[in-house]
Amino acid sequence: MRQLFGKIFFAGLITSMTCLGLVWASIPDSVNLAPRAAGPLDCGRGKSRTPISVSFRTLVVPGRKSVVTYRRHSLTADLLTSAVNRTLLLSAKDVVECARKSALADMAAFSFEGNCTAFTFREKLCNCLWGAKVIYLTDSSITPPKFVNSSAAPYINTTLGGVSAKQYNLLGFLLEEVSNNNVFQLKDENEAVDFVADSHAYIVPHEDGGYTGVYFFYFDLDSCLIDISCGRHVLLVAKYDSVVHHVLTECGKIIQVPADLSSALVLYSHPGVGCRPFPDGPHYNCTVTLTSVKTMSISFENVDFMGATGTCDGYTLSVRHNPNGAPIEKKLCLEDFSGGDGDDIAVTLSGTATNKTAKLGFLFRIWIA
Repeated sequence: MRQLFGKIFFAGLITSMTCLGLVWASIPDSVNLAPRAAGPLDCGRGKSRTPISVSFRTLVVPGRKSVVTYRRHSLTADLLTSAVNRTLLLSAKDVVECARKSALADMAAFSFEGNCTAFTFREKLCNCLWGAKVIYLTDSSITPPKFVNSSAAPYINTTLGGVSAKQYNLLGFLLEEVSNNNVFQLKDENEAVDFVADSHAYIVPHEDGGYTGVYFFYFDLDSCLIDISCGRHVLLVAKYDSVVHHVLTECGKIIQVPADLSSALVLYSHPGVGCRPFPDGPHYNCTVTLTSVKTMSISFENVDFMGATGTCDGYTLSVRHNPNGAPIEKKLCLEDFSGGDGDDIAVTLSGTATNKTAKLGFLFRIWIA
């Protein structure tokens, strides 16, 4: 049975590992393995076995003294080379066997790209790694960063095509494959400089030399900056001020929008739009209300929440406003909403995710009309 399982699992694993392990979607969410129980006379028969969970993002395997958990990350080859202080080549036919042997050897990390290589490091890595190389790391080999706003975040002075800029560190960046009226993929530094000159935007460099330009309101910058120098970088030629709120962390809140609001207020779905995915919860029922003594205007931006079918993965997202004192409610997963106005605006997110598909979130922009 073990041999049959190994053949079936390995065949499915090889099918899934297109492009050297960078495509993993077809690996099942979890598979139970049953390692042999210890015992000199047992030979793996007749005793109970403890299931070990194997996930396509996480590998949990028996180690020398205890169970070891490896989590999937990605990083650049240069970072791996500079961080490693010991490399161990292991004989393994698949990623699961590679994980087992790495754990038994007390190794902090491993990669499997046809061959099994395990690693230890000079110091802890940050958990905002990024790059093309897939690697599995133990939690103890990672230092979690702290989030800081732009006024306290560390930065270095640099240039972008001869233009002065500040380089900050990001937890991550999820807009690299997005291309719409707010996010632009730029092939080189000249395009990046021209884009910044013509728009209020931030620039995120790619590993391959390209850039992503994103309008400032489309990226919840202050919820994405971290206090350590790792991960992705963002270049700021200028910092654009806005008043920021979040639906999921401000359920039931009434926000008084000042009559002299000079910049736009941005209401994001959750902290970290652009660097952190939308967090599916067991059930949401959140309403945020905005009021003002003056008329407000509101616009909606679907970063990546509705999906191709416009179903919002089972959620209901609505906005209510009162132009000329008459309330109007729009169900945004079912109806188009080009914008509206009023002195009392309410945004409601409710329901439960049907499939828990990956979503980036949404945002509303509010300003005094």
